[in-house]
Order: sequence, then structure tokens, then C-alpha cells
Amino acid sequence: MSNVPMADSSCREALRQMDAYVDDHIDPAAGTGIAAHVETCPSCREELELRRQLRSRLKSAIDSSPSIPHLPTKVLARIRASQPKATWFGMARLFVALGAMLIITIGVTGVAYERGHLRFTRKMQQSYIASISSRVASIMRVGLGDHVHCGVFRNYSKANEPSLEQMESDLGPAYKGLLPVVEPHVPHDFRVVLGHRCKYQGRQFVHFTMKSDRQLISIVIAQKQDGETFRTSTLVPVIEHGGLAIYHDDVQRFDITGFETRGHLVYLISDAPANDNRQLMITLAPGIGSYLAKLEV
Repeated sequence: MSNVPMADSSCREALRQMDAYVDDHIDPAAGTGIAAHVETCPSCREELELRRQLRSRLKSAIDSSPSIPHLPTKVLARIRASQPKATWFGMARLFVALGAMLIITIGVTGVAYERGHLRFTRKMQQSYIASISSRVASIMRVGLGDHVHCGVFRNYSKANEPSLEQMESDLGPAYKGLLPVVEPHVPHDFRVVLGHRCKYQGRQFVHFTMKSDRQLISIVIAQKQDGETFRTSTLVPVIEHGGLAIYHDDVQRFDITGFETRGHLVYLISDAPANDNRQLMITLAPGIGSYLAKLEV
């Protein structure tokens, strides 16, 4: 896509909300602001037009597809045939289009995180994760990457959901006690479908997944590596609660909140509205923080 000057705050804000603007899922005042901005910014205007074109092609591919499993092949073929190569922050347009494909699949088919059933190759998955990770603070990439890798691209089946006993075993002796901390606060219409320790890009995570019919929530916990802290990031706390500073970031439909203990980074990531995500983190943070603090003594 176009090389939009991301150092410009007005461009950053326009890009942050551009997908919602194209889908007409944006507050009228914000939409007016984006419309005014693109009138005076050639780079953002080019970006807007490209996203509209991609959505039009992708919607046509989805509408004409007899079943979801055939969607990736058809869309990729159309993009390769019609789009010249270009880069946006070093990513090929093909992979940015894959990100757009995920968004449109949600909007057109109403299947939310059924995108996990599209069976992208591992390379496609990694490219998509890289493309969205480049648009959040580096400290937030730790949790976002594991959420998408282990949550979004996972195929869920009620028949294969682990029992609570299996989750405790998968979490291991140190972290199995987190399950009774988390479970009482699972939102209405959600259920815990996974609690385990996983690995992404060579790093270990504790990962809880909560799922409803249309939404997915992850709690991702990682032991800190050298120098990792929210305090030195570009982010500022959005709230102080129970002695914990809670930070926020977002990209596309992913809302991310996070806090830290002496030895851990804790993330709550979902496609729920920002206020809902924040309130759930406020509810969970004291219990999770206290449990981790005992491990760190």
C-alpha cells in the first residue's frame, strides 16, 4: 500500500479508523474528520481508495464462493491477477490484503472468529500477525502475537474442548491455580474453551481462551524478558486499579489491555468493545496480579 507518513498524528488517527470508515461502522463526527483529512492528504487518499478497491474485490469473492474453505484460494488468485507488487512498512500488498480479507469475512458472513477455519498456510498467518503487530506498541506485540497465533487461527470444537482437569494439567503446577481465579469472571455467554501453556516464536505463554458464539477473548501471560516493561513504552496508563497500572492499545478489531507484575506481563485481548475489554481487565487484574506476585516471591 502507499507509504503514508505515520509520523503525522492526523495520518495515524486516519489510518487507525480507516477500516471502520470504509465499512461505515464509525461515529459520524469521526467519519467527517477522516473525510476532511483525505481531501488534503494525497497519501491517505490513495490508501483509502486502495482499501475500498480491496474490499470490493474481496466481497465479490466471498459472495460468489459456495463455501468458506474455498475462499483463500479464490481471493488470492484475484489479488495476484489484478494488483501490482507494492510495500507498506515492508509488507507485500498481498499480505495486507489478507488482513483485509479477514475483516471483510467477519463483516459479510457474520461468523466473527470463524476466520480460524480458513486454513491459511503458516507463512500467511505469520505475515498477517507481522502486519498488525507493526501498528501497536512493541510491548503489546508480545500478547497480540500469541492471541492471534494460538486463538484466532485455532479451530475450535465443543466436542474437543478440554475438561477443567485437563486444563489444570496443561497449565502445570505453577499456573493451574489461575483457572479458579479466571473462571468466576468469565463474561455472560462466554465459556473457557482453553487453558494451557503454549509457545510462539520460541517464547512460552500461559494462555486462557474464552469464547462466545461470535467473539473471542484471550488472557495471555508471559514471563518478562530483559528490559521488558510497560513503563518505558510510548503508552501511558489508562487507569490505575488495585495498585496496578493498566495500559491500552488497539489495531483493526483487536482491543488490547495490559499490566505487569514484577516478573510477568499480562494481556487481555479481544474483539469486544474497548470499554467492555477494559472493564473485564479491571475485574481480573487484582486476582491475577496477586496470584503472580506469590509466584515471584
